[in-house]
Amino acid sequence: MPICLLLLLLAAPPELAVLAQDDPAQVIVQGRLPASTRLDGQPLAKGPVTAEQGEGLLTLSVLDEQSRPGPPMFGAYAWSPGRLTFTPRRPLTPGMRYVARLSLPGESPVEVQYAVPRPPDRPPQVVAIYPSGDKLPANLLKFYLEFSESMREGREIFDQIHLIDARGQQVEDPWRRKELWTPDGKRLTLWIHPGRVKRGVNLREEIGPALEPGQRYTLQIDAGLASAAGSDLAQPYHKTFTAIEPDYDRPLPIQWRLHPGAAGGREPLTIEFGEPLDWSLAGRLITVQSPTGQPLAGRSELLPQETGWRFTPSEPWQAARHTLAVDGLLEDLAGNTPLRAFETDLSLPALALPQLEREFQPEP
Repeated sequence: MPICLLLLLLAAPPELAVLAQDDPAQVIVQGRLPASTRLDGQPLAKGPVTAEQGEGLLTLSVLDEQSRPGPPMFGAYAWSPGRLTFTPRRPLTPGMRYVARLSLPGESPVEVQYAVPRPPDRPPQVVAIYPSGDKLPANLLKFYLEFSESMREGREIFDQIHLIDARGQQVEDPWRRKELWTPDGKRLTLWIHPGRVKRGVNLREEIGPALEPGQRYTLQIDAGLASAAGSDLAQPYHKTFTAIEPDYDRPLPIQWRLHPGAAGGREPLTIEFGEPLDWSLAGRLITVQSPTGQPLAGRSELLPQETGWRFTPSEPWQAARHTLAVDGLLEDLAGNTPLRAFETDLSLPALALPQLEREFQPEP
């Protein structure tokens, strides 16, 4: 949609700045515009501005080796009278050059270049891989890879992470090639392609399942995987595990074993799941409520291999009924939730709704 701007002739000239925050990779691009700036004949309202509107005035782009700007970066625009700001969605990459550009009809564009200083080389390391156990269901859905540094994005990453079978052969194209990074770029959710997991799906029928029960596999991360700063992994990383029988059952809180701490003390509540659950979801979808139904303050942690959960209250337990609350979106390693199995036969009668709350009472 064409953007039409009407500006007062006597307005002050625009100004442009790239403002670094405490971390020089975190910036805000600020353009000073006449307060009378209009879009499609209407004055801009104070607050968020759409990318389509913002990019017609202000952009931030990466410069290539020939100093040519790439496409505008993704981020958030905001307008307050006389000022348009742009905050990039992700931190800028050290060692790369960027150009901010402010464009107004009838005036020459204003440009400001910016470069994030390259920090001393610090090779990234794999901090952890979840699930952390060494026996995983053959219908496993995903891994979580944690790194010590922000990592470089790009779909080529899926060619640098491999599944190796016991014969030393790579499993053919096992990944769902969609990048799912945390905002800081330090954790990647690596999905096994659901089409290689779910029975009856064409991809699985044609290529076969990614994992076979009883077989041993190695998840291999190549040393060529690079951080956002351009440093390669300090060394290759390997996680070896055995695929066991697929898990098609829902994880039901009613089957968990609860071990409350004693009233008047701060000994933790410990829960045994009876199976490993999804590391990320189990860490945030289980809560404890006080006798009045309010969230209870405290510290929670997962037990080894994500087979249980421990909650230590900030204040001593009361000798009264408390509630363990579980979100229905909690998953096990195969993507089954308390509400439904990952593989659901819609021709069968619906399963009974699960009990998502468990009461317990600390005893003196």
